[in-house]
Amino acid sequence: MKSTSQRNKFRLYLSIVSLVIIYSCTFIFPIQYECEIIENGLYKIHINTQGFGTKVDIYQNIAIVGAPYDTLASVHIFEKTSTDWECTASFYCEDSINNKYADDVAIFNDIVVFSDYLNQKVYSYRKIDNNWTEINVINLPNDEEFENFGFSIDIFDGCLFIGPRKGPAIVYKLIQNEWSEITRLNVGDFQDMRCYNIDVCITDKFAATSKNGAIYLYERQGDDFTNRVKLDSTDNIYRSLFCLIDISDTTMVVGARWIGTSWSEIHVYTYCDNKWILKDEFDCGDMMSLGYSIGVNSDIITYCVSYDFPFMKENLTIYQYDTTRTEKRWEFKKILKYDSPSKDVGISNDNIIWSGNNCAYIYEYR
Repeated sequence: MKSTSQRNKFRLYLSIVSLVIIYSCTFIFPIQYECEIIENGLYKIHINTQGFGTKVDIYQNIAIVGAPYDTLASVHIFEKTSTDWECTASFYCEDSINNKYADDVAIFNDIVVFSDYLNQKVYSYRKIDNNWTEINVINLPNDEEFENFGFSIDIFDGCLFIGPRKGPAIVYKLIQNEWSEITRLNVGDFQDMRCYNIDVCITDKFAATSKNGAIYLYERQGDDFTNRVKLDSTDNIYRSLFCLIDISDTTMVVGARWIGTSWSEIHVYTYCDNKWILKDEFDCGDMMSLGYSIGVNSDIITYCVSYDFPFMKENLTIYQYDTTRTEKRWEFKKILKYDSPSKDVGISNDNIIWSGNNCAYIYEYR
């Protein structure tokens, strides 16, 4: 651990004229942030904004951090420099009174997306000539019954997957710098109040949504999504609520909470011979309970811890695939203990980002 004298602190003051109207006034305000090196390869980013870090994601050396609960809800972009992570852009909600701005965030390549599910809108920006340029706002479709459009979002290479709290999940494609709807993935009875989307995920090969305690998977070939498969766990004495999903190549991790207990598990699947095969599973521990997010990339699995006990300060648990074994087996690697329990996690080829108490941590694990 480095001493306070060794900390790297950076302040960025941006004069931004906000169109947010509060008491009929327009505000010009500065942004201040601090980037602290906790240890080699581990950074803590803090902004004096309520809820900063509640939602996070990362792609290579660009991170997106949401602060949905502040008076002026906001989203911030950080990019890796030679020595630290620098804030290069900030976006602010137009309606600071009634919003869920940045309730979910996602990034892939040069595109960031974030949602405001109370106003049922999804925003996106693309980095062009070193500037973040807005793409068209996606508004709530008016031809079906939806609830909390934008509750969960994911993006992969120009395809945006939006899961409302209730209603069909929709896939959009970026065509000539505008989002166009290409398909809707319908599962379940939308009149059933239990039939909620919890999480969505999209890759170049698959799309998945968790709904009503099960995972629904689709094979993807370009703009076509076919061969729907349902995964659930009905053979256990307790009903399993499959609620969190992430996919990397042909590996899928699923977070399962057991209804009626505080127990939760991670299930690891591999796609082989045109079907998903359960290859490994491990528990998250009694009372720890699986948090709000899970991630997988290559040989790393991460998940958050959602409870805050005096004797439990784990933010992030990391498992790594042991490549020396003849059979696929994920082995516990480490727990990172800083601050308070985490609400979200994102993972890329070299970096992991997760949320803390009004802060975000970035761990360069390679």
